[in-house]
Amino acid sequence: MISAVATETSARACGARQPDRPTVSVIIPTYDSAATLGDAIDSALRQTHAVAEVIVVDDGSADDSAAVAASRGDRVRYERQANAGPSRARNRGAELAHGEWLAFLDADDVWLPRKCRAQLSLARRSGSPAVLCGLYWPTEDGEAIVSYRGSMNRGHLVAELLKRNILAGGASTLLIRRDAFLAVGGFDDALRAAEDRELLLRLADRYRLAYLVTPLARRRRGPVEFGADPARMFAGGERILERHARLIADRPDGWRIMREARARLWQRAGLRYLERGDTPAAMHAFGRAMREWPLLADPWRAGINWVLGRLPQLRRPSPSGATSIECGPPAP
Repeated sequence: MISAVATETSARACGARQPDRPTVSVIIPTYDSAATLGDAIDSALRQTHAVAEVIVVDDGSADDSAAVAASRGDRVRYERQANAGPSRARNRGAELAHGEWLAFLDADDVWLPRKCRAQLSLARRSGSPAVLCGLYWPTEDGEAIVSYRGSMNRGHLVAELLKRNILAGGASTLLIRRDAFLAVGGFDDALRAAEDRELLLRLADRYRLAYLVTPLARRRRGPVEFGADPARMFAGGERILERHARLIADRPDGWRIMREARARLWQRAGLRYLERGDTPAAMHAFGRAMREWPLLADPWRAGINWVLGRLPQLRRPSPSGATSIECGPPAP
């Protein structure tokens, strides 16, 4: 977690700014991502709302990340740390940042040029201290538009975030005011999986979040995200549920939300085991998912579809020609 002291010192270093021109610090954690880091930095520097700085935090890379960062000019600051995970790298960047707003970007993602401008505009209109957006997600057929179109009301959002990452896209879609980031403690350094969802739960409990359905970021990793070790992913998910169960403790349907959340956690573990070729472990995980919440929609079919990168039940044509995936139920 992050302390307010160091970042307040950075804020004073930012100096005067134009009232109608909020300053944005971009924070890019990187670990052996030199091949894609340059494109990520370039996409930040090409924002139509010019960013104040780009801070690259190297999480102990053994590649040429330092040289890539140095080649992008004096608006890019490079900081190296011993390997401690992306959460600590992002928090370190926030400690060093001078901007009024923080925008996180993974080293293998890129932004569309108007991302910061569009999110700042929505923040100004809504008064929200944190704005997320849709993104383009790679698939076997090209790419999909991943977007959330459900309710942003606290009760609905907290319940759904406990069950799954309905605000898909991760940290690369988040623009947040520094004081709000500090107030909730930043990313949890102990988590190396689902750390973005855990942060969003704390934010949703305290603030009203805003969301742009327009895709303004592009993920460039493979069509399916199975990087996390299943056991570590499950442990991280359990940590999130244990920590945030209090948010729904007084709700009549709290027990149902927690049962479904654990079922989905087992289901996600099964998907990762299936991708790794560990069929017995996948079958065990899917079985546990069904025992936790029998009403969960067919985890076997869902698992196979997800691994194949299809998810036909979630796709619909979009005007751009890409597939559109809506995350979460429609607004009540």
